[in-house]
Amino acid sequence: MHGLAPCIAALQVLDLDILISTAAGDRALARELLTIFVATAEPIFRRLAAAMEAGDCAASRHESHAMAGAAGLIGASAIIPILKEIEVLAFRRHHESVASRMPALALAFAPVMAAVVQALENFDASGEAAL
Repeated sequence: MHGLAPCIAALQVLDLDILISTAAGDRALARELLTIFVATAEPIFRRLAAAMEAGDCAASRHESHAMAGAAGLIGASAIIPILKEIEVLAFRRHHESVASRMPALALAFAPVMAAVVQALENFDASGEAAL
């Protein structure tokens, strides 16, 4: 049972049914979506963190919206509420409130990235998820 712990934890942050639905059942496409997320999420996160720290509400709104969309496509629903909160606060130009959400965002982002990487590792050579 201990060996299943990482997969169980990943499933709590990443809904693979949403991912497979987004990919219209095409597991190779699902794997590609995960690969794209891994390649783009970290740069978006860095830009968002910098914008939040700088009090740049326009950039915070843009980057949080982009990351929420990408997260939604792959089923990383756990991070979406904090991203939507940041987007709304940024829209309302609540600079201090936006900046104060950085710790919560960082706490939500790390397990999402870990779950996505774990899901990618669980794909075998044929593109089938071994989850």
